[in-house]
Amino acid sequence: MIFCGLPDRQQLRQHTQLKKLMGIREIPPDDIRVEGIHLYAGLLLGGEKLYKQDDLWGKTGQNKEFGVPWCRLASGTKTYMAGISAKKEEAAALIWRNSIGEARVFIVNGDYIYGNVGIGFLEGMMYEADSYALYPIINAQNLVVLNDPAPACGNEEEMMRLYSRTPQAVFQDLVWPGLFVTMEKSKKKMTCMLEPQQNHTDHAGPDSNRLVSHMKLLQERFVEAGISESITGKYDYDYINKVLPDYEFLSVYQGAGAGNGHTEQMPYGGTLSNVRTILTDYDHADLLVGYYNQNIIKQLITHNGWNEHTFYDDLRLNSMETALGYSCIAVDMNRILYPQSEDDTWEKLYDVFSGNVNTYWKDYESFAATTLAESDLRIRRFLALRDTHERDGDVIHLELENFDSEAFFLLCLHGETVKDVQGAQYERLVQGDWLVQATQDHVTITVGEETKPIFYDNSADRQE
Repeated sequence: MIFCGLPDRQQLRQHTQLKKLMGIREIPPDDIRVEGIHLYAGLLLGGEKLYKQDDLWGKTGQNKEFGVPWCRLASGTKTYMAGISAKKEEAAALIWRNSIGEARVFIVNGDYIYGNVGIGFLEGMMYEADSYALYPIINAQNLVVLNDPAPACGNEEEMMRLYSRTPQAVFQDLVWPGLFVTMEKSKKKMTCMLEPQQNHTDHAGPDSNRLVSHMKLLQERFVEAGISESITGKYDYDYINKVLPDYEFLSVYQGAGAGNGHTEQMPYGGTLSNVRTILTDYDHADLLVGYYNQNIIKQLITHNGWNEHTFYDDLRLNSMETALGYSCIAVDMNRILYPQSEDDTWEKLYDVFSGNVNTYWKDYESFAATTLAESDLRIRRFLALRDTHERDGDVIHLELENFDSEAFFLLCLHGETVKDVQGAQYERLVQGDWLVQATQDHVTITVGEETKPIFYDNSADRQE
């Protein structure tokens, strides 16, 4: 049983059985003042995290204590996330579990699992309520450059003012070298969404030689190219087909205002005739991946690489990785080309971007780095797959339907380790969690007790 929110305190006081069900011993009259959040290891991938004030909303956002309704928990409960009290007295449990016999009751004190952020928490709770968990994931980590203006850079006056360079020189000398360094250091692959023409009213068209030269640079760096759809959805199809007749674009980015089924009706042809994926901006209420129509997959951007990584960004990342092994970091070149403030200079944006990718995504290096076309294939296989599994003693039997070449699973064990696997390859992520790559439609996994001494972490038995 999962309570996705804490009932009103007055209601809780009046219902003794409800308090007992939720593992609540006492309900203080006032909120507790909190200045940070402690996420314990075990519920989500990514391990234990301690978020201080600056981490919660970012250095430019709210940087104060905040009030949390709280309860004193009974013995036998287990806390997964807690608010750190400003006065260091008692912690405020934000997510906890109560056990009643073989039943498990989970309580969330706050809006931490609403929308698609909740999918990882739900998987973690299912694991905590059973002897093991085994479920399919996508296993795809994307890094995407949006609105690449290389074929037709603009805003020359502002670029000269900020960098004493033409727009083309800014991207050639500063932006692309920096992006490639981050890509190589983080072991990510990159997909670059070209914006062939920013101004559709001047009839001048982009520079063909510049576009061809830029495509050669991308190919040399093994960067996949897609297309950024303008807000009007107008492409110079003839131009693209003429300049790049042999390149097959497989993905299109739809920014704000370009959706509403427009792409489904677009008259793609030539190099755009085989578009398979639509990339869209993040929406907390939308599915992270799914079918856009019967032929095209939709993938959501999960994180803006230019923005400071806050507590909620990290919670979303850990949750999505736990549930799907999927993330998509995007950076929009228009923010550099058309800066809105001094914070939009390349030096400042790059420091934030590089820090984000090389810090917060480091925990997920074991997951595959993919381009949009590669993740598209994995998503199609993931959506088509049907799996069943059961455990017989120390052996887990996994049966797959609609299996196509490979499928990825996350295996979570309590105090056990993998001894042998047939029909799959496997890799240990962290203690208790394994990435399994099925290569056949029948997989057997033999598990057993950990032979090496396990470091005892009493946070696994936290009791209030």
